[in-house]
Amino acid sequence: MGDANKRNMNVTGAKGAEAAGSKSEPLIRLEGISKGFEYDSSPIQILKEASLSIQQGESIAVVGESGLGKSTLLHILGTLDRPDSGQLFFRGKNVFDMEKNQLASFRNTTIGFVFQFHYLLAEFTSLENVMMPGLIAGMPKNRIKPEAEAILVRVGLKERLSHRVNDLSGGEQQRVALARALVLKPRILLADEPTGNLDIKNSIQVHDFLMQLNEEMQMTMVVVTHNMKLAKCMQRCMTIQDGKLVDMDNK
Repeated sequence: MGDANKRNMNVTGAKGAEAAGSKSEPLIRLEGISKGFEYDSSPIQILKEASLSIQQGESIAVVGESGLGKSTLLHILGTLDRPDSGQLFFRGKNVFDMEKNQLASFRNTTIGFVFQFHYLLAEFTSLENVMMPGLIAGMPKNRIKPEAEAILVRVGLKERLSHRVNDLSGGEQQRVALARALVLKPRILLADEPTGNLDIKNSIQVHDFLMQLNEEMQMTMVVVTHNMKLAKCMQRCMTIQDGKLVDMDNK
């Protein structure tokens, strides 16, 4: 992607984010998030009162060495894990105040996840895997099926709809996982190394697709990656230092 195109895309996305989301009320707000673990009976603090505001339509890359807490951050943003302290707000509402079933519904319909490992159901086809979030949400099969087919075609898997997971290459499996994350058109996409298992050609396709989604749908994205080409496509680039989120120069 050329520098001029990247700048134009970033300006377009930034303007869209500003129009769609008020600066006084971000789509997502982390306040004082702390999270630690025990390793060999010793406490390890990963996040230390980390705070972050994300506007609707923003795209953010989180980069840095392994062990900094990038995946932990994604898990908290996605409500898959709870912080030891601090709050997570979505449109001004603390999501961890929700009841268990309400939180699960919020997660399924509002957030799309793409992990480094695809976590697909091996006994099902590509199409069935991508349909799964809609079926879980109670959508009728005849409604979610065409949506799943369309997103699979868009990620380049038109000829793989009926293939089972074990019959797909690693790159194809990751693209099925991406399609599954996007099928319900979530407001937020959280991705952990989304191109980690892809070759250069497929990585570029996924990069371009993510940027199109960000521009066309104002889909907010937080992507953990070691791929600096992908990171530089995002509007903001951040890392974690001493347990806190720090903006980096993304020029």
